[in-house]
Amino acid sequence: MARPRKDQEGEGARDRIERAFWELLEEMPLRSISVRMLSQRAGVNHNTFYYHFESIDDLALRQIGNNMPGE
Repeated sequence: MARPRKDQEGEGARDRIERAFWELLEEMPLRSISVRMLSQRAGVNHNTFYYHFESIDDLALRQIGNNMPGE
């Protein structure tokens, strides 16, 4: 697979997807968020989403895990 490119500001698609996830989570419950919504908000193709994450649940679990305080 080709390596994802970064946009001109240096923010990659994965970062934009993660930011879009948190923005949408502020607006609606997790069960209402779709890959299509996330992709549109992040300005990426839905295939790009699946390049980085298996599902919305995968994204959510990774984000929660990455943002938990260390033990």
